[in-house]
Amino acid sequence: MVNNLPHWADRAVAILTGLILITYITSNYFACQTLTEIKKGGADTHDLAMAAKAQADASRSIADAAKEQLGNTVKLTQAAQDQAAAARSQAQVLSGQLSVMKSVQRPWIGTAQVGLMRPPSFEVIENSVGLNIALSVLIKNFGVATAFNVKSNIAFSIPFMTKDSITRPNFPPACASIDPKTPGVLFGGGNVVFSGEGFVQGFETAFGTTMKPDTMNEISRIWVIGCIAYSDESSRMHYTKFWLRSTHADDAPWIDIVPTFGKAKCRYKPVVGFESWGEEAN
Repeated sequence: MVNNLPHWADRAVAILTGLILITYITSNYFACQTLTEIKKGGADTHDLAMAAKAQADASRSIADAAKEQLGNTVKLTQAAQDQAAAARSQAQVLSGQLSVMKSVQRPWIGTAQVGLMRPPSFEVIENSVGLNIALSVLIKNFGVATAFNVKSNIAFSIPFMTKDSITRPNFPPACASIDPKTPGVLFGGGNVVFSGEGFVQGFETAFGTTMKPDTMNEISRIWVIGCIAYSDESSRMHYTKFWLRSTHADDAPWIDIVPTFGKAKCRYKPVVGFESWGEEAN
């Protein structure tokens, strides 16, 4: 009897073939899905890249705009500084012009003439030499406004040297006794001097200084250091410092001073007058 049923091997082959077909179909399906996702992911990556590029371009544009704005701000700041400097310079010019106008309209006090009221005399006592002198000084207002509370004072300097003294001595406190800022000195009480006018101030004083022992002390010049203090109509104080140097004949002989006490040696050249050696005013 013939058996028509399929052999078990045929069944196995059929089953394996079916499995292979199912595997093929499944793998193709998943391959298609993967390719689709890859394509989709590539598109998303491209979109992200384009978006990042667009954002970078926008950031660059913002940075360029900020840089340009900063440049404009720097220019505006520099322009403002230039304007401030110009305004400050103009203010200084105007202030200077105002100061000049005020100075033109103020009093200016100085010396106009100096004379000896009598010949000076010297006296040697021990190691000191004394000077008795009387001067007349014409004090004049060279400004255009009236000067008030005009006061003056002088001090002396005797340099011991054979050669002529051409260097002005340092200014002593000649202004202290007439300066209202000095304690005990009252404001006011001086002369009133109108523009172009003046008055003669007399000075009579005795002055002494120590000499070098055991040597010949020679007095070639006598220095007068003076100060004039005055105020303007607004009560602002002004000061004029002046220097005077004694004069003598070119061929004047040396005159020895006989000491009253002691044995100190001193001689001088006769004083015939005084000459101006400069003024300083504020």
